Amino acid sequence: AVLVDGGAVVHPIALREQGAGLDGQALHEAGLADGTGGFIAAPAAFASGELAALAGVRDGDLVAASSDLDTFASTLIGEVNRIQTNAGAGAVDLDGGSTATVPLFGGTDARTITVLLTGADAGRKIGAALSTDPGDNQNALNLADLRTRTQAALGKATFSGYLADLTGAVGEGAARARDTAQASEALQQQLQNQRDSFSGVNLNEELTNLLRYQRAFQASAEAMNVANQILDELMSVIR
Repeated sequence: AVLVDGGAVVHPIALREQGAGLDGQALHEAGLADGTGGFIAAPAAFASGELAALAGVRDGDLVAASSDLDTFASTLIGEVNRIQTNAGAGAVDLDGGSTATVPLFGGTDARTITVLLTGADAGRKIGAALSTDPGDNQNALNLADLRTRTQAALGKATFSGYLADLTGAVGEGAARARDTAQASEALQQQLQNQRDSFSGVNLNEELTNLLRYQRAFQASAEAMNVANQILDELMSVIR
């Protein structure tokens, strides 16, 4: 695909690699190649129109949402693992073992987060207690308390509150974009209708007007003929 002007190729479409996606596969940014083979990013290449809008969403809303999601994931990983391992000192799992080196999550952000405890006995590896005393479930309570505990890294929001706000913001942005698109379509249709009202031709109406103008012309011609006859008669009387 190319960008053309009057049939001549102005800029060929170009791609450049931009990191990796959530699946680990390479991401590519679409833009244009300049005369020397350099890359022109989409916002500079397309200042308006649908491509500019898509680039704006990609470079604005999606980047912000991705960053917020990474903040959520990294904070969740750190806090859950801190309690699970008792800050490295080790909690006690259901089999009496230490969890000092048994974190729940791996990874550092939304793209790399993984659950490390898997298998049929994964639940028994959770650090539920801080001692071997019967009935000690203090660490399990600490883990459960994460749901309602505010986090400084999340702007003093809880995990559930932060995620709800993030989901709401994305939904609000999508609704705003949808409303804008619908308004633009309505405006386009209105302008189209106005243009058609000026440029559209109704053949029946035009034929009726033509016949009316023809009759008016014939009547005017007849009146002129009568006037000429009267004038001729007056001139003959004078002579």
